Amino acid sequence: MQDYKITVVIPIYNEETYLDQCVSSVCNQTYKNLEIILVDDGSQKECAVQCDKYALNDERIKVIHKKNGGLLRARRTGILAATGDYICFVDADDWIEAQLCAEYAKKITYEPDFVASSNYYRNYADGSFVEVFQNTVDGYYGKESFEKMVLNKYITLDHFYDTRFPLTMCLYLFRTDIARKITEKWDSRIKISEDYAFVTLCLLNAATAAVTPYRGYHYRCNRNSMCYTIENAKDAYKDVHDLICKEIAQSEYNKEILYKKNNYALYQTLMIMDYAPLLELSDQYLFPYTCVTRGSRIALYGMGSTGVQMYRALAGNNHYEIVALIDKNYKAFEGSEYNVMGPDVLNMIDYDFVVISILYANVREEAKKELMALGVEEKKIAEPDEIVLSVNYVYEKEGFVTWKR
Repeated sequence: MQDYKITVVIPIYNEETYLDQCVSSVCNQTYKNLEIILVDDGSQKECAVQCDKYALNDERIKVIHKKNGGLLRARRTGILAATGDYICFVDADDWIEAQLCAEYAKKITYEPDFVASSNYYRNYADGSFVEVFQNTVDGYYGKESFEKMVLNKYITLDHFYDTRFPLTMCLYLFRTDIARKITEKWDSRIKISEDYAFVTLCLLNAATAAVTPYRGYHYRCNRNSMCYTIENAKDAYKDVHDLICKEIAQSEYNKEILYKKNNYALYQTLMIMDYAPLLELSDQYLFPYTCVTRGSRIALYGMGSTGVQMYRALAGNNHYEIVALIDKNYKAFEGSEYNVMGPDVLNMIDYDFVVISILYANVREEAKKELMALGVEEKKIAEPDEIVLSVNYVYEKEGFVTWKR
């Protein structure tokens, strides 16, 4: 079972606080045939020295020092230096369970193009965590079942936003030659949704896959930062969109479905990166919540990346009044810049709508049930309207380049 060498790439930029836990979790894997590449992406001297010390204590560790170029370029450096048969990624502020690589190794006996780890942990600064399930069926998918069982479930069209496969590189083990092939196609202008773009390109260049239900990755969530905003998010997304559409055009798989999936990813990207452009799409309602008309008093429910972006855009907008920020894990926000309250406050304030600012369909459904159990009227619970999330709507309004029938 130790026949395949697995390369683990850890991009590092001044992560002294969590680096020991991260690197130790990789070094202590029960699967020993590893190559561990630490890519120091222009860190301060103390962090760079720390990386070199790790290499002295474990001969499997290679350290690459480079000028700061961002996360994706650091990962690319690791990919080009990798000598393993397969490659995976661990962010420097995260950590993995000791058995994760061994679980991957069980799946690569079938020699799939990639292995997806469908379940993981979201860990918060207060010590709490959430076990994330993605309802992906364990097993191996050969060429006959790959399109139906993998590509068609990667981002489903049943609901916005629903995916049965992870969108982050850290939850995959890729064949190294495929990962290297993707780096050769990469557009250097890409600066948002790098994970989504990379994973999508890998899937489009794959024909076989395996899935493990093992939950071995710990994703650390920083509640005080939670998300970031970049300038010109629409233009930045267009670069991602064009890159993927170019690859879809050359694909042997169902192009119509793939183009629609890519369009759904447009909304997902903007809703977690820069909601403001979507706010401009309608002068009558809060896009894509068609029941929430201008002048409404809103309680935002869910203060993850989407909730924060919506709040930031709406806080400077005179057309809607935010009366409360709600999250059932409100205690985790203490000390942050957001005055987040628990759901019970909804019984004490006046509002027109509770806007569920959550992307994933299954999580939204659970949130809706919780709100109704609190006594919130169903007609006052606002969810994204999937009718307006049609293929051409945002492109016609925003001027994005899209596919033509």
